[in-house]
Amino acid sequence: MKKLLSFFLISFLGLFLFSFKSPVFASVPFCGICPPGTSQAGLGPGYALNGTTCNSAIGGNLTPIYCNSNCTSPVPSLPACTGISISLPGASLSEGSAVYSVNGSFSDAVANSSTSFSGTVDYGDGSGSVPLLILGNTFSLNHTYSGTGSYTVTVTISDGLGMPQSQTAGIYINNVSPTVTSLTVDNTAAAVNTPVTATASFSDPGTADTYTAVWDWGDGTTSQSTGTEMSNTTGIVSASHSYASTGVYTVSVKVLDKDNGFGTANYQYVTVYDPSGSFLTASGTFTSPLGAYTQNPFATGEMKFGVNSKYVAGNTTPNGKLKLDFKGGNFSFDSTSYSWLLIWNNVAYLYGSGTINGGGNYNFLLTALDGGSTNSPDTIRIQITNPSDNSVVYDNEPGSSIYNFPTTTVNKGSIKIH
Repeated sequence: MKKLLSFFLISFLGLFLFSFKSPVFASVPFCGICPPGTSQAGLGPGYALNGTTCNSAIGGNLTPIYCNSNCTSPVPSLPACTGISISLPGASLSEGSAVYSVNGSFSDAVANSSTSFSGTVDYGDGSGSVPLLILGNTFSLNHTYSGTGSYTVTVTISDGLGMPQSQTAGIYINNVSPTVTSLTVDNTAAAVNTPVTATASFSDPGTADTYTAVWDWGDGTTSQSTGTEMSNTTGIVSASHSYASTGVYTVSVKVLDKDNGFGTANYQYVTVYDPSGSFLTASGTFTSPLGAYTQNPFATGEMKFGVNSKYVAGNTTPNGKLKLDFKGGNFSFDSTSYSWLLIWNNVAYLYGSGTINGGGNYNFLLTALDGGSTNSPDTIRIQITNPSDNSVVYDNEPGSSIYNFPTTTVNKGSIKIH
């Protein structure tokens, strides 16, 4: 019985050792290839993906195939496993025109005429991986990035013989600042404590931006509002403000995108008056210069004027009358209505309508400075315009901003701000 057990044990051990007898492995380094004239067991010449076995990609799976005894040494200057080398350019683009459109290429040291290539591209912006269009040994990429920032594009190509090869490139999308295209104010002559609404239009090529507007109202106060996109490239921002004091103010806006790029614009001016405040009385003469009256530009000489203006309780517009007489230019003006009166320190701004030589309808702005409080001369300016086209009909200080202090001295008479 013991002899029988020993026999079976010895037989089993011999079978076990015989079954696990090591094959003759080729001395092939990582990513090597069996020498010409040798073969891999079962499948012929192929590639080695590790130090002990030759391998081949079959159906997407790496299957180890032992080299036969003739595969004893590697070939000098061994190629990579797949032999694929990819050339992929990066790019620096600006938002709005952020189209990454390039041609890439690749080579494969171990491919032959029957090799079929496939590939994918991932543009790195969350849009996912898509098939790669391959033509010969080239491929084309075309993709639009909607947001600013850095992205990594990854191209992967396979020759069906081994592991796929990937190549990456950096893409940077630069921010473009918004541009304020217009800034308007709904009430350029407002009473104190009355809301004034300003609206700015802007453009920005960024399609994934958000916007904030910072408003400076010119009286030491600021506010913020959120922009609204009207389309992928245009938008508007709007805000309102009430002035507590009379004055002439510049409204400024800064429109910022999410990357802190910004555009700015100014509106000049908003005139703020107090209906319950001071009043104006003035009369006298001043010298009308050459070119002041556009219908008779060579006329010059003495202009007579008289004006009074005051708010009456319960009225939102001032009462009074303005008369001008320039005999040297055959010119006279009579006011028909006042729109507003602004008294700011020792300067009065009076705006209204009237007729020239008894006809038509014209707008006027009279600016009068009472120099008595500063021991300086009284000065006056009068600008008359045609409301149909805003053309200037009369201006004794042409070319100067209508909100500048007047410089034309009153020769006879005086200006009194009460």
